[in-house]
Amino acid sequence: MEKIIVIGNGMVGYKFCEKLRAKASKEQFSIKVFGEEPNVAYDRVHLSEYFSNQSVSDLEMAPRNWYVENDIELITGELIVNIDRENKKVTSHTGLEESYDKLVLATGS
Repeated sequence: MEKIIVIGNGMVGYKFCEKLRAKASKEQFSIKVFGEEPNVAYDRVHLSEYFSNQSVSDLEMAPRNWYVENDIELITGELIVNIDRENKKVTSHTGLEESYDKLVLATGS
């Protein structure tokens, strides 16, 4: 099983996971997503609507249980501060280290 790490839990990171799970079985790839923010991926385009609706869940791309149901490990509140391409490892600001086979950078524009 190939281990994929996705850095970035925004719209692009979420869409990547959604499309990969639609095409590949859970046995083919393990997916771990790192997001700096404490929340699940949300629609940043409509962020101003949050101030009128006051509902974070209305902006979510998918609820947290979607990740669980799709065997995607979501790690929020963790900023990746180092990528060691030679040893295929990433390190977060808290010292969490994870190895990978494939690395996807989905950190925005």
